[in-house]
Amino acid sequence: MPGAAGDDILSAVADVVDSQVPGAGVRVPVFDGVRGVAILAVIVYHSLEVYGTPADRFVSHFTSAGWLGVDLFFVLSGFLITGILLDTKGEGGFFRNFYARRTLRIFPLFYATVFVMAFALPIIHSLGPMTSGSSSDTFDRLWRNQLWLWTYTHNFLQARGPHNLPGLGHLWSLAVEEQFYLLWPLVVFVTPRRRILAVALGTSLAVIILRGALAAAGVDAWSLRQWTFTRADALLLGGAAAIIIRTPAVWARVRRWVTPVFLTAMGVLVVFVAVRGSMLLDSEFSAEFVYPIAAIGFAALMLRLCDSEPSRLLSARWLRTIGFYSYAMYVFHWPISRAFPTVWRRTGVEDALTVAGSRIPLGLVNLVAVTLLSLVCAVISWYVWERRWLALKTRFSYRDVKAATG
Repeated sequence: MPGAAGDDILSAVADVVDSQVPGAGVRVPVFDGVRGVAILAVIVYHSLEVYGTPADRFVSHFTSAGWLGVDLFFVLSGFLITGILLDTKGEGGFFRNFYARRTLRIFPLFYATVFVMAFALPIIHSLGPMTSGSSSDTFDRLWRNQLWLWTYTHNFLQARGPHNLPGLGHLWSLAVEEQFYLLWPLVVFVTPRRRILAVALGTSLAVIILRGALAAAGVDAWSLRQWTFTRADALLLGGAAAIIIRTPAVWARVRRWVTPVFLTAMGVLVVFVAVRGSMLLDSEFSAEFVYPIAAIGFAALMLRLCDSEPSRLLSARWLRTIGFYSYAMYVFHWPISRAFPTVWRRTGVEDALTVAGSRIPLGLVNLVAVTLLSLVCAVISWYVWERRWLALKTRFSYRDVKAATG
């Protein structure tokens, strides 16, 4: 984020109500820390899979909420991207610069991954001996469904079921973001500044109501999670936070409520986990209650981070480093996490690290291995591939602008 899950274009530093506000050109370290938290939460969800003993079940109650890292990516992306759009509105090349820079950040790695996973690997596999029926079916599905990936509409394919794009299904969140950003710059451009907050909040409320209505009508929760028009509220609420911090009259009214809202939202989510025993990403309960509460809480977090001294945790070098590489880590971590269980099983590690029926030791080793290998792949991707494309951003530079304060 993701997107991805979080774009790395961050704003010039501007003083607004004694805080730093992201605008258009310089990285703000604390938001790399937020990215780090988001990607680690997602990796925990996908790689710390434990079950068996009561202790395993207790741990899994809380790791089951790790998918909220994607929602944090959505809110952060909406916050940062909307800030960029607001701060560059009225400049020449408004649309050209935004779409060119977004393309250079997201597309090279995404399409290189799609080429390898959905095009090259199935061809290579077809030329060699079939290793198993399951692997053959995996490559067949990737080959048949790759058009959805090339057209960035794969979230709608994924809405039909979770296994239509084996190894690449997690990329649905990138499709949601990119589809949203096809339209959102136009909305920001044509909407007067005094009305843009009402548009963002009103549209996010409409999405929440629509999602609840569709759930009540029997639409399955998996589809509600994948469709852009039922997930845009997180991006919109992040955008609303960016608007609020740039509107002093509104900010003065809501400032004192930011911390209570954030803490209340996080507390409610913890209670949900404790009472329900888990937090399923594809449940009607999550679609109706968890998604909006998490999005509101994360939007409040964005405002809190702009209104306080930088968090020592979120500013930690190791976490910011992970956050810097979070986009590529997100792209790589899922196929990596699916490969390791086979490695552990064939090498005997699985049996050695299953202690008294508990898989917690194995899960922790798996978590560390997936995180480190994802980070290594991301670093290699950055230096070998991504930064060469990002160097072209200089052709689409934003002027030095300060965050608007009214």
